[in-house]
Parts: sequence; structure tokens; C-alpha cells
Amino acid sequence: MQCSIPSSVLNSAPYNIQWGLNITVQIRAINNYGASTYSVSGFGGAIITIPDAPISIVEVIQLRTLNAISFTWQQGSSNGGSSIIDYNIYYD
Repeated sequence: MQCSIPSSVLNSAPYNIQWGLNITVQIRAINNYGASTYSVSGFGGAIITIPDAPISIVEVIQLRTLNAISFTWQQGSSNGGSSIIDYNIYYD
């Protein structure tokens, strides 16, 4: 079985769950005769969002060549609830 709850419901009143926090859930079954007891608590997931932009972008001058330049940066303050798996670098 599967259930989806929109993050807009969870991060607004009355719940006000913050982005990136882990959520645990309990579930019960209901039929025409009534409701079961609640399940054991389980990991329900996390409210996730896109990551913050990288910061402190600096050229590594020592690695500059005729054909290439190099940069370093720090990850933004929030990864959005999931590990960063890649970066896109644009230049002009």
C-alpha cells in the first residue's frame, strides 16, 4: 500500500513541519466494523526540497593552464534533505 501527503499540507498549520526534518508515521486500517490499533512507528520520510546554491566560489589560480581553469566551492547550507549527487557548472 502507498499514500502520498502533499508537503504543502505538512509544512503549514496545524503541522508546521520544517523542510528536511525526518518524519515518523503510524498507520491503522479501517473497515466497516471499525479501526485497528496503530502500527509500530516507522520512518515515513522527510520533507525535501531543492538544495541551496553553492557558496564561496573561488578560482584555484595554481591550477590555471593555457587550456583550463579550476574552481573550488562549498556546499550551500542545506542539501534539501538528500545528498548532493552532481553539480552543473556554467560559464560565460
